[in-house]
Amino acid sequence: MSWQLASFLILGSVLLAGFAWYERSRPPSQVVALVAALAALAIAGRVAFAAFPNVKPTTDIVVFAGYALGPAPGFAVGALTGLVSNFWFGQGPWTPWQMAGWGLCGLLGAALAIGGRNAGRLTLAAACGFAGIAYGVLLNFSLMATYGGELSIQRFGALEARAIPFDAAHALGNVAFALLAGPAMVRMLTRFRRRFQWRLSAPATGIALLLVLVLPFALLAGGGSWLPLIGLLALPLASKPMRTVTNRTDGPSLNGALAGTGAVLAAFSLLVSVGLLLAA
Repeated sequence: MSWQLASFLILGSVLLAGFAWYERSRPPSQVVALVAALAALAIAGRVAFAAFPNVKPTTDIVVFAGYALGPAPGFAVGALTGLVSNFWFGQGPWTPWQMAGWGLCGLLGAALAIGGRNAGRLTLAAACGFAGIAYGVLLNFSLMATYGGELSIQRFGALEARAIPFDAAHALGNVAFALLAGPAMVRMLTRFRRRFQWRLSAPATGIALLLVLVLPFALLAGGGSWLPLIGLLALPLASKPMRTVTNRTDGPSLNGALAGTGAVLAAFSLLVSVGLLLAA
């Protein structure tokens, strides 16, 4: 197997894994719509700035998508941008490399949010500038993989040297766009994300478990009957809704969890009523 073929196999595996990751995350409809809108915005930015070589807001938009929405949506925005925008710029063996390059820019944005989504203007600009340089390095390597020849540091260095003006324009353009509109766009995307994402907080879970553990002992210590406590037999039914609201954000799953919660409450009320009747 040649190194060129191995490179394309790795590239295809990365793209398939990225889209499979996005699909298996089962994003809610709001995220799907936002991914499509951001990809369209990134495509429009690339087309609108076509007259300026490598100076485009596309990479910034992809980085901001990963930063605000997470790694899988960020990768999807970048990969879709590379694929669809080339219907204007021309498809070819460079398309999968551009898809992977912008998809990795989305992952870079997600990595920037690991410590919290509170990056400042300069941090966002530095990340976008680095993304531009890394994207250029990958595309320069793709020239060797696409058009054949020897795999050597000297040849790669020659390609890098020829691409310095274009890569510098890409990085500086990214920095300028990030300084101009980065914080505002990130705030908008983060606010949208918070509107549809809900998580069961750890304190709420702890308080609920504490009440479950303490209530029976308090009731028995007060001289009450233990029979109403048979309502606690309904607690195993709550495990599935608890897992759903902790790990999922899509509407159908949360609606199912809401129905499951109703079933738990009904079973709990029935068992407690039976216990009270037996204790009377």
